[in-house]
Amino acid sequence: MHLSFQRNLGVVDRVIRIAGGIVLAYLAIFYPLIVSSTVRIILGVFGIFMIVEGFLAY
Repeated sequence: MHLSFQRNLGVVDRVIRIAGGIVLAYLAIFYPLIVSSTVRIILGVFGIFMIVEGFLAY
């Protein structure tokens, strides 16, 4: 079995993922209406993951 791990994100996909990750990270850090720390942690983790994925293009 042969697995192919080619990059499959285009420029538009990368920009959308990076922008979405920045928005999620911003909400996790600065948005005062999110009271639960669990929600903040989840938003922060997803935001960072999206930013890294956008930069690595995988």
